[in-house]
Amino acid sequence: MEVEFRTKEALFFNRETQVEQAWSVGEQLSKDLEFYADLGVADRPSSFRSLAWFWAGIIGTVCAGAVTLQLLGPPTRTGQAPEAARARNLAMDIPSEPSRSSVAMLPNPATVSTDAAALPGEPGREPRSSNQHARSADALTDTEAAGPNAPAETRQAALTAPRLAVLHTVSEPEMVMLPGAVLRMGSMEDSSERPVHPVLIEPFLLAKSAVTVRQWQECVEAKVCTLPPRGKPDQSVTNVSWDDARQFVSWLSGATSKRFRLPTEPEWEYAARAGTETRYSWGNALVPGKASCKGCGEPVSMQNPPAAEAYPPNPFGLLGMGGGVAEWVADCWHRDYQDAPRDGSTAWDAPDCRERVLRGGSWMADASYLRPSSRDYYDASVRYPTHGFRVARTE
Repeated sequence: MEVEFRTKEALFFNRETQVEQAWSVGEQLSKDLEFYADLGVADRPSSFRSLAWFWAGIIGTVCAGAVTLQLLGPPTRTGQAPEAARARNLAMDIPSEPSRSSVAMLPNPATVSTDAAALPGEPGREPRSSNQHARSADALTDTEAAGPNAPAETRQAALTAPRLAVLHTVSEPEMVMLPGAVLRMGSMEDSSERPVHPVLIEPFLLAKSAVTVRQWQECVEAKVCTLPPRGKPDQSVTNVSWDDARQFVSWLSGATSKRFRLPTEPEWEYAARAGTETRYSWGNALVPGKASCKGCGEPVSMQNPPAAEAYPPNPFGLLGMGGGVAEWVADCWHRDYQDAPRDGSTAWDAPDCRERVLRGGSWMADASYLRPSSRDYYDASVRYPTHGFRVARTE
């Protein structure tokens, strides 16, 4: 029988060809054994052993070629360029070894950070969309900015670095500390101010002046307060409702991490009296240059209140406690002091309160509203051009 010897190159076929060769060799071996058995060679031990070793060598060679092809790929002829070898292998239906430059090197899974951003075309990961590639540098996260090839310390610092919030400018009002005392609240001049009654005032802080246009504008820039202010920066803000004032106080408390509030009605009267028991904080008669009002002896502006520093402070060092703007306080309106609380730190409220108390008159009011005991009220949700407020805080 003629035995066909294959060259070294012919052994490097693809896997399917190698399997077919193995089956073909097996079938040929079976036929040859049957042939030699007919001739009686199989009865000859030496001849049978020689034939078995011969075919074992052939089968071993085929298997070795298959393993070599799987591990190393097909060899090229000595001195032959890789391009020519690939063309020859393609003609022989042999898979060519891909060029190293066209293959993305697979990273070691143990060294890849799972939080690193996937690169476009990286094997084993979904590519990013074109919108993600178009992001600006400002939109990158700290981890992405560090980069996947950054040192481990840099990437860890990017992950743990605190993010700084963008803060708006806050001009905290200048506060005056007022001592505690017992106030004889009210007067006999108006029915709404009766009966005169004692109220315990605990120490508290009160703003030296009413909230200014500049301070209100900061709340507007923070997109909390919605009313655009009018007037000069150092003038008292006007045309604000009680609801607007509460909105400002809530924003100021959050921006400064301090608990600001509107003063209670007893606290406001105590601060305006400043330890006096006269009709006005400076005496019982009007004195030009002490406050601004209709009938105070000086011309007044029909548009804007006077600056807080235009008139001298009261004995507590507070500005504009009469004749500036009519100031909102925390309390709900009650027509008199019957059953009024004796704790001055607690606002006298009521269910579904629609009207809130105003104190201090305004530069547009007559002189009777400048009295520390004078009371007024207005709808809590309605704005009016002479209304403003100042803030308080309990230390």
